[in-house]
Amino acid sequence: MEQTNAPRRLTILPIENLAANPAMRVDAAAMQLAIWDSLQAQPSLHAVIAGHRRDLPELRPAYVVEGYVSDGRFQFQLNGQPISCAGTLADCVVNIINEIAKKVGITPRPTPKAASLRLVAGGSGPESLRMAAKVDSGFSAVWLKLSAQAQSEGGLGAGLAVLAEAPVETMQPYDAARIRLRSTELKQDRTAHAQALAALARTSPADIELQAQAAQETAAVRDFATAGQLFDQLIAKAPGSRFLNQAAYVATFAGDRAKAERYATAAMAAAPKDQRYLDTRAEIAYFFGDFAASSKYFEDVANLNIEFLGGQALWKGADAARMAGDSARAKTLLTRYLEFRLKTGLRNTLVLEALWDWSGTGQGAAIEKLRTDADSMERGKALFLLALMALNKRDFAAAKSYHLQLPSNSIEAMFLGSLMNGTALPPGFPFPEEAVAALRQHIRGANPAARKSWAIAKSKIDPFNEGQWRKFDAILNGQKPQGLLPASPDEWLAVLLR
Repeated sequence: MEQTNAPRRLTILPIENLAANPAMRVDAAAMQLAIWDSLQAQPSLHAVIAGHRRDLPELRPAYVVEGYVSDGRFQFQLNGQPISCAGTLADCVVNIINEIAKKVGITPRPTPKAASLRLVAGGSGPESLRMAAKVDSGFSAVWLKLSAQAQSEGGLGAGLAVLAEAPVETMQPYDAARIRLRSTELKQDRTAHAQALAALARTSPADIELQAQAAQETAAVRDFATAGQLFDQLIAKAPGSRFLNQAAYVATFAGDRAKAERYATAAMAAAPKDQRYLDTRAEIAYFFGDFAASSKYFEDVANLNIEFLGGQALWKGADAARMAGDSARAKTLLTRYLEFRLKTGLRNTLVLEALWDWSGTGQGAAIEKLRTDADSMERGKALFLLALMALNKRDFAAAKSYHLQLPSNSIEAMFLGSLMNGTALPPGFPFPEEAVAALRQHIRGANPAARKSWAIAKSKIDPFNEGQWRKFDAILNGQKPQGLLPASPDEWLAVLLR
């Protein structure tokens, strides 16, 4: 795809020669802020402030603004050509912004007064900033800085109180959106923050990074409709494989198979040797129940790079083949996977074989293999899996017995303790405590309580990383699980929910 609608980027470099003019340091920062602020919220141009000239290759700007100070006066250039400005901040800030805007073909936003710019760029106190907020009430940067100062002195509530004074109804949309976004951050409201970020992104359509962040955050709070729209707009401007791949998953979670496959195929075409995008295509087929196609795609991933994710494409391909009813193909892919793991250092395949048996029809064989492996170097893992299998069968006595054989300070033992008895989760556990509480209540038969806990937990789990939690959601609500992604051998929840 050609990036015919790709926005242009304008980069503002640090103003030079300040060592010889230290008194101009605050004015130089204020000038950078003025240029950046006045060129925001554009449909085809995005302005960024660079930290150093060496950042230019990564930023790849169409325009570069650079300047220096001589005898207390600013001198500027745009792409090496002089810009009419030879004076102080107050003398030329409006003129330089207007000239840059004219040369790049945009209409600038209103420029704050020089005094307000100095106060925001410098280390001013709250009284001075409040005066600036009165004079330039639509200048979001002054409200944000005033709020930050209030927060540092009085906490989140004080910071929020300042933002509540900002006249967002009369501000330009970009400034109002910045204030609302910061308010949601201080309120620590994840869903509201995603919505506010999407609103800010709509006011600044040329900011590709902002569009991507907004699309990802709205998807993370399961607002797939908004995320899909943002990704569509983003891909129209920057159709790279990464964005196409993310958009494919969003379309998948939204249930739009045609769109998901279209974006996944485009990502594969843009990067045919990158196994990640072929893996996405395989997962999409699995999600929509096309297991035969999924198995073939996963095998293609392994053939492209068998080491990808430790060979898991073969495991997932075997799983998909089994789901498709092709036991011969499943066995072939599983054998390839086990052989690969042995070649790459695995001592024995008993745990993997047990997991395969457990997810199929060989539950008794799975338990026997794990009991055998409990006497080997894999003792801890085998005991943990045996405990999960016992809990699956609601054999709490057996689960407790296996739990007690694990080192009490191990992550597995701490998790099992939380799952069975409600003890504290291990530090850094990847899922919220409400999710584990819901599991605990479910295995104890208290589904009404489990649904209440899960309703809180679900909003905290990123759908891109939810794995078998989607299955748990269906089970809690008395539904047949569907629309799943294949579980890896390390996904313990797949064992518990068998």
